[in-house]
Amino acid sequence: MPTVSDQTHLEQAHKLKEEANKYYTAQDYGKAIRLYHECLLHARAIQQLSQSGLTGLARVERLQHDSSGAVEEDDVAIGEQPEDAQTSGGPERTRINSTSRGEEMKEEANAIILKSYNNLAACILQGANRGPKDFLRAVEYCDKVLAMDKTNEKALFRKGVCLARAGQHEKAVAVLKLCPNNKEAQAQIARCEQEIAEDRRKRDEEIRRNFARAQARENARLLQQQNADQNGNAVGDGVVLNGDLSMKDAA
Repeated sequence: MPTVSDQTHLEQAHKLKEEANKYYTAQDYGKAIRLYHECLLHARAIQQLSQSGLTGLARVERLQHDSSGAVEEDDVAIGEQPEDAQTSGGPERTRINSTSRGEEMKEEANAIILKSYNNLAACILQGANRGPKDFLRAVEYCDKVLAMDKTNEKALFRKGVCLARAGQHEKAVAVLKLCPNNKEAQAQIARCEQEIAEDRRKRDEEIRRNFARAQARENARLLQQQNADQNGNAVGDGVVLNGDLSMKDAA
């Protein structure tokens, strides 16, 4: 059964996201990251509620605002007027469907989650002293956004940039090509392709150096073997010569 504390999760998620946005704007990315994570805890609590839980949560919300004169549509039989409905004059009572409101609350929570993960990736990109592990964590945040909205251009672009900064340029190009109308993405692709070409050049150069070193070692081995063979032949010739001389002396 949903409680008032369940209802406050959505309120807290909205509040924390707005606070995090302020710190992001102020370039205090550390505080922004902390608040976005807190925001996600509250938003996920709403996201994980069942349909009946969402409907009940909407009713709890309605009870907190019953002074507005609205009534639950689910609680009124079709064709029946609420007990205190106005038939003439005065404000009409608004009819609220708890099921619809429950779905609306879940959509709000999903939107908060999507924006928070997108902004977490942005915080990592904008922050100082980031390394490959940080950028790959940002890629994970982008993937969470893309799991909810596979065409989200901000997430695609940020994922591509993070992959590039993590040194995974070929993967970055593949992602950034999904943003054909984004000029920054196209510029990033050009930089990645330059890095790919440079990496390939360095790799080819290293292969050539390794081959040259291996060839030099083989040549040295062959030369050493050749010298050893020549020395062996020279020693053999000397023994025969000495033998011949000894025989002559004996005669």
